[in-house]
Amino acid sequence: MRRSDASFSSRLFALPLTLVVAACGGDSSADETTAISEQPLASESKPFDTGDTHPVKPAPSTKEAEAIDLRGLSSTGDYQAQLAAFSYSTSNTNSATVNTADVYFNLSAGQTITLGTCGVNGAWGSGDTYLRFYNPFGVQVAYSDDGCGSLSNFSYTVPASGTYRLSAGCFSNSSCSGTVAYSLNGALFSYSTSNTNSATVNTADVYVNLFAGETITLGTCGVTGAWGSGDTYLRFYNPSGVQVAYSDDGCGSLSNFSYTIPASGTYLIRAGCFSSSSCSGTVAYLIQ
Repeated sequence: MRRSDASFSSRLFALPLTLVVAACGGDSSADETTAISEQPLASESKPFDTGDTHPVKPAPSTKEAEAIDLRGLSSTGDYQAQLAAFSYSTSNTNSATVNTADVYFNLSAGQTITLGTCGVNGAWGSGDTYLRFYNPFGVQVAYSDDGCGSLSNFSYTVPASGTYRLSAGCFSNSSCSGTVAYSLNGALFSYSTSNTNSATVNTADVYVNLFAGETITLGTCGVTGAWGSGDTYLRFYNPSGVQVAYSDDGCGSLSNFSYTIPASGTYLIRAGCFSSSSCSGTVAYLIQ
């Protein structure tokens, strides 16, 4: 994480996916670096802003070691972390205690994770699914049998950073199958700054590590834990330093956008204010 001239405080220093940009200050007909969904205009007219910016240096790919880890799934265990969901089919699991499909999540304190074979985008199930969730010491901290009918869904707020295990099975000794999907959200960092020339100088810069296929939503509004005052402006850069998303007026004068990660790597979030104004905010995120 890099701090520039902005006053900056981080709420999470270590964390564990299609981004739809919500911005009104930019030209939605421009290239991939511009907003791609319309939002209501701010109450006051503003100068025309294309949202374009030059690539950043050094490239975010050089900042992996100091970046916040938002790669929720871990490659540890039998299932490789690729997308925001995995599928399984099994039987005779004695309510998800044997013969289970196990996956691991790298999570940070304060994050809230929701997992399910129902109630989450991409989730699906057949039969009577059963999910159990274990902390880094192997102690069960959450479970779900009939979260949505005979399917499973639960949410858990992580008290301590570490690697958590999900075991997916079926009720009793029945047979079942399902796709377990998840979402992850939390407050990422807070900032206060001014004279940022629409988030190009004097910005609060935060690097995040992300997996291909994750959809991340970022904002000073529209995400649980987000907050803002003034006219906030967010920019998002790929590992090569090229801007791939931005948001000026995503919710009134605040910022919100979504983006689907095309390639795993280290990405940069730049938080500032529109034009040369002053602003402050808490940037929160949702990954699904």
